[in-house]
Amino acid sequence: MNRILFILSLLMNSCFGQISFHAATGSNNAGGGTTIVMTMPTVSNGDILIMDISVVGGTGSQLITATGWTLLNHYSGSVLQHDILWRIASSEPASYTVTIVASKKASGTITSLSNASSTQPVAAQMSFQSNASSATLTAATLGTFASSNGIDLFLGGAVIGTTVLTVPTNYTAGAESASTGTTSNVAYRALSAVTTVGSLTETYNAAALNIVNHLFIIEAAGHLRRITIIN
Repeated sequence: MNRILFILSLLMNSCFGQISFHAATGSNNAGGGTTIVMTMPTVSNGDILIMDISVVGGTGSQLITATGWTLLNHYSGSVLQHDILWRIASSEPASYTVTIVASKKASGTITSLSNASSTQPVAAQMSFQSNASSATLTAATLGTFASSNGIDLFLGGAVIGTTVLTVPTNYTAGAESASTGTTSNVAYRALSAVTTVGSLTETYNAAALNIVNHLFIIEAAGHLRRITIIN
């Protein structure tokens, strides 16, 4: 009796599919200085890297970073500055030294994401909110973008050396770091088939002026599918 065996192997969300959080690290420049050394997390070539840095001092503290990083968002208030940059990982060094125009206290994080789109996020995928002195950090709702799978990043900073008490509901703490005068943290959540992301809040252990960037990174296009037929 002839037997025909058909094996259908459908591989979804493999190396070209599901976006995932790879790693994150926090860094600070202690009592202050004209630079901050940003330590690189675990990373693979092709990962998307997101760097965010908070600088006490605000206006006039623009960052000058290593070649190859692209600025996504810059805010410079009278008390606190927050910058978000990104790049596609390729033979990364152990760290990046970021230059600050004047000697300031600074902290920040670098996050690596696997299987993320290499297309620069559009404005609707980002939001920024500056908050009055509080232990609560609030991020505004994102705009509307094309339905996508992806990872939402909550990037907070405050003008105080403290620690994170709670990250947003259903989000996972990625990394945090505090100098003597500023704190930075990143939290993340994987989301499927979303077109916008609502307002979020987290809390620090002490009240201070704070700023939050909310960033949705979409999944790389395409899924790897393999069909094997055995007669």
